[in-house]
Amino acid sequence: MSFTFTPAIQTLLIYLYGFQAFASALFFIHPKLRSERARSMRHAALSWWPVTLFGAVMVVGGQWVAVAACVLLSGLALRELLRLLPARTRFVDAAVWAAIPVHYGAMLLFRDPTRFYAVGIGWAYAVLPVVVFMADGPKAYLRRVAQLQWAVVLAVLGLSHLAWVLGPAAGPGTAGTRAELVTFLFLLVMSNDAAQFVFGKAFGRHLLAPRISPKKTWEGFLGGLAVVLGLAALARTLLTPFSLPAALAVGAGAATLGLLGDLVLSSIKRDLGAKDSGRLLPGQGGAVDRLDSLIFTAPLFAHLIGAFS
Repeated sequence: MSFTFTPAIQTLLIYLYGFQAFASALFFIHPKLRSERARSMRHAALSWWPVTLFGAVMVVGGQWVAVAACVLLSGLALRELLRLLPARTRFVDAAVWAAIPVHYGAMLLFRDPTRFYAVGIGWAYAVLPVVVFMADGPKAYLRRVAQLQWAVVLAVLGLSHLAWVLGPAAGPGTAGTRAELVTFLFLLVMSNDAAQFVFGKAFGRHLLAPRISPKKTWEGFLGGLAVVLGLAALARTLLTPFSLPAALAVGAGAATLGLLGDLVLSSIKRDLGAKDSGRLLPGQGGAVDRLDSLIFTAPLFAHLIGAFS
């Protein structure tokens, strides 16, 4: 197994876990942070431990570990999304679940993104519609097909961009550099989520999308944007070959797409009558609730890396 534990990643992880340990300790030491009123913030802070540990394993574990981790994430996300949808026949469920081995298998077989994404998209838009009408007939056909296609696009095609960047499809001799770039992406996405939450709680006054997410505020978004831009400027020399303008553009894109991903998934959950996608993380919902920003930022980042390479 080939690890990609570069000095830059090692340095960042030391700072990251040190900060997390300090923040977690505060929630157990400070009287106000131990109170019932701070329960949601306490859960939010502690929920980052499994997320950052899993992300670190994905980044430093090497190409095959990265692919396996992405397959696991796709499976968790797809499971949660399918649980929100109306009941289906087992035949349809089997076809939806088959999107994971079909798409990731094509990724390992072809290595060329234009070919393996053509396979995944073809499965979602050519195979699934046929399976649905053969198994369930025409009743509410368009809605049922669209729901299943969305589930595959978000859980499988969206998240698989991380496997494209970190896995064997990236090609030989690039593992360390690409691991550092994905670490940069993770840093921006996680910091944006955390900063939007903190700034929204502390300063939020003006609602951003009240019909979709009543807790999202312009103050939270702008605070997250400011934090992400600052981190992008500071971390670019450690983790990326980006110039300052390029790093700031990536940071702005991560903050904006992270917010849009959150709002899109919130719209889906509201349409389906659900508050959270699951209960994987106590008090913080499921895998999709934590991955919503990454689902939207990973594709753009992967294509930027491809263009840069």
